[in-house]
Amino acid sequence: MHVINWNSKFNTGIEDIDMQHKALVEIFQTMEDNYGDENFGPTILFMKDYAEIHFATEEKLMIETQFPLYDAHRKLHDEFINVTEEYAERFLEGNVSSKEVTDFLFTWIVNHIVGTDAKTLVPHLLKIKEKNEPQSL
Repeated sequence: MHVINWNSKFNTGIEDIDMQHKALVEIFQTMEDNYGDENFGPTILFMKDYAEIHFATEEKLMIETQFPLYDAHRKLHDEFINVTEEYAERFLEGNVSSKEVTDFLFTWIVNHIVGTDAKTLVPHLLKIKEKNEPQSL
């Protein structure tokens, strides 16, 4: 069983993204709470649906700020959606275990928030945000 304890290493400093990342973690923890029961499959689909909302937020910010790694980052998002949808279908058909699904989601969520977002997207967005905020005297 995986547990993601939200802590400062997950914070991006971008309120909308942090709020959505926290929601993804909460959905994941709900999946762990429903491990293997009848609510597990629908929760996988809910995770996918919420991730699409979150990714749309990130991708809008990437376009608005001309993020140079947009294509690669979007590809990661698309792959997550496709794999998560496939896992949901396979779980509902009885062809994949709850453990396999949660192993994938745990690894992906943590690596994406703390790795990909924190190391590439967030520094770019914070730099743009800093440039656009009025200087205090």
